[in-house]
Order: sequence, then C-alpha cells, then structure tokens
Amino acid sequence: MDRDFYRRLAQTAERGKFDMIFLADALAVTDQFGIDIQHCITVRPEPLTLLSYLTAMTDHIGLVATVSTTYQEPYHLAR
Repeated sequence: MDRDFYRRLAQTAERGKFDMIFLADALAVTDQFGIDIQHCITVRPEPLTLLSYLTAMTDHIGLVATVSTTYQEPYHLAR
C-alpha cells in the first residue's frame, strides 16, 4: 500500500461525502491469530506524514490521526 492507494481512498471518501479519515498509529505487533509471531512486515505508513501528503490531495474532508507520545513530546505533536 503506497501513498497513491491512500490518495485514491481519501478522494473516494471525499466524493462520497464522508466527514473524515482516521489513521491510527501502531507501535506494536499484535498476535491476531494466536500463533507465535517470528517475522512481521508492517505495511502502514506513519500517520502524520501520510496526512501531510493527503492535505494537498483533498479539499473538504477532515484528516485525523493518533500518534504515540512514547517517542515525541505531546507539545510538539499538538503543534
């Protein structure tokens, strides 16, 4: 899933009159199927960087993301 996938998703949601797009940040690998995870490939991009890109591609849809304060100070994230 590259940035063009998310661009098409955002533009489709905007044409469909959605209010917003929400992207969640994840810092952990979840064991979804109850098996021992040895290798994992994360496909999701970092939310703030992706939303920065999507602001130039959309006009009338809200863009919302969660970001962990584990590695960034809350003050800097709020700005």
